[in-house]
Formats: sequence, structure tokens, C-alpha cells
Amino acid sequence: MSAMCGCASGACSCGCCDGVGIVTPVSEFNPPGLDALAYRVGTHAAFFETMLARLSNLVVEAPAANGIGMDRLYPLAGLTARDTSDPSIALLDAWAVVADVLSFYQERIANEGYLPTAIERRSILELARLIGYRLRPGVAASVYLAFTASPDFKGDIPAGTRAQSIPGPGERPQFFETSDQLAVRDVWNAMRPRLTRPQLLSPSGSVADVKVIDTLYLDGIATNLKPGNAILFVFNSDTSDAAGRQLRMVEDVVAQAGDKRTEVTLVENFDDVDAKTALQLYIDKATYLFQGSALALDVAQILVAVRDSFDPKSLVPLALAQLQEKLNVAGARGFSRIAA
Repeated sequence: MSAMCGCASGACSCGCCDGVGIVTPVSEFNPPGLDALAYRVGTHAAFFETMLARLSNLVVEAPAANGIGMDRLYPLAGLTARDTSDPSIALLDAWAVVADVLSFYQERIANEGYLPTAIERRSILELARLIGYRLRPGVAASVYLAFTASPDFKGDIPAGTRAQSIPGPGERPQFFETSDQLAVRDVWNAMRPRLTRPQLLSPSGSVADVKVIDTLYLDGIATNLKPGNAILFVFNSDTSDAAGRQLRMVEDVVAQAGDKRTEVTLVENFDDVDAKTALQLYIDKATYLFQGSALALDVAQILVAVRDSFDPKSLVPLALAQLQEKLNVAGARGFSRIAA
């Protein structure tokens, strides 16, 4: 170490105090709207410079030797070394590193305490829990895959078979794996979904159902039917049995070339049909036409309640309101061929 300098007397003649000053703590003021908070009271260089400055200007006041007044003492003024190879300066350098690390984590913790500045998922999760919101767990993406088998192929696609998406510009491919083992046949390549099924004119097999049926579908589009024509439904080959026949008038005819069929709308005629017969038809239609549909089941239950009531008329206003609600739901879901 060098000899004593004039720092104790307030005038430095050796230059050991030049270029250093107390620069910590740094201001922690942050204006609003920042993407990140500045919350460090200093960095390694600032801490090291401050500690070097304190070597020369650290003042300790002690009673004077004559017992009168106080003396100002500079206990570290004799330490004039400033080279980092000196053990004393190296110790200060090490503590500057410790302070730098602690202030770094202090700033990170402060940033994680606010939603606009937090970058860790756990921080966002904990902040959301303060208002009672819980993040949903991550769920892997799923997709439907269609496989085309080679000619004469007959076998199985094992579970875990990998498939890859075709990425667009600037995208990366996505990989998927089959969840179950799939049976594969080459003849299934040409399978198409069934778009139509045979129409059931009378679910119960009674001609009474035909009295209230509203729509009839005929095969092909060359029916030559026109509005005002009559259609005779025959349920009994016995020509003398008038009860096994029912005559209905045509209200509208629509040829559906895409489906290769003709839709015939029949004129409504409930004059000679009792209410329970009409209700039963719609209950049956909801059961066999829309199997597995919760909405159709709800409609059927509303009609069953009216049918089985001791005073059906008293339930009609409530049933109409409930049916209107179901009609609105069907319309919102994009159901076709719905009517009040």
C-alpha cells in the first residue's frame, strides 16, 4: 500500500480519489405505461465505484482528545490502493458482484408483481387468482384424419400413427398421432355418408297418421304433380275397406334435382282428427326421425304432457311458449325445415 495522502485533511494530492463518487442508490422512479420497471438501486460498476469513493470520504465523528468538541476522523484514508489485484479492493469487487445479483433479482420480482410487466406464466396465474380466476390447463390440439388405403389393402392402422400438416407460408408443420387403432379396407375409400332414408308415413301403422302428415317425399323429379291434385293413401288392398284409405290434397310441389326427389307439401286438414291423434304423430316423429337428439326429446316430452293431461286445454298456453323456445333454439343452431 502507498503512504498516507492528504485525503484526511480534505485535499487529495496523490489522485487516489479522482473519478469516483457515491452513485448509489439509483432513483427507482418509474413513469406510468412502461413495459418493464427499472427497480435496481445500482449495477456492479455503480456499487464498485461507490465503495471505492467511501474509502476516502468515510467520516467518523469521535470526542476530541481534550474533551472539548468532536473530531472528524477518516479511518480508511490510509487505504490508498485502487488496483483490483489488491486484496482489499478485490473484496470490494466481490461484494459489488453480490449487490449486482441481489438488485437484479429484486427488479425481476418487482416486475413480476404487475400484470403489464410480468413475463412468467406462474406470475400471471397467481395474479389472476387474486380476483378468483383460474387458468384452464393446456389441452393438446385435436383434428380428424381421413386415410385413403392403397388398392387391395386390408389391415389396421395402429394407435400412435403419426400424421403431419402441410404448413403455409411462414408456418411450421404440426404433428398429430392417432388415438385408437383403426381398421382399414380399400373398398372403404369410396364410402359416402347417407343423405336420405326411407320416409315413414305412419309410425304406428295406422291410416289416422296420414291425416296429419305435412310433407311427402317422392323418388325422382318427374311426378307430374301440381298444386290442387289429390293423393290417395292406401293401407289395405281390400277395395271395399274405406277406412284403410285416406285422400289428401297437394298444396305445393318442389322438385329437388340435387337429391333426385320431389317434396310435396300437403294441405292441412285437422277437421276430422282428434287432438290426441295429432299429438301422437308428432311425438312419434320426434322419436324415430331424430333419435339421440336432446332437442327433439324435449319437444316430445312437452307434447306428451299435453296429451296425458286431464285438462289438455289448460296446458296449451304453457306448451306453446315452451315449443316457441325450442323453435328459437333450433333456428339459432341452423336446423333446416323447421316451422311453428
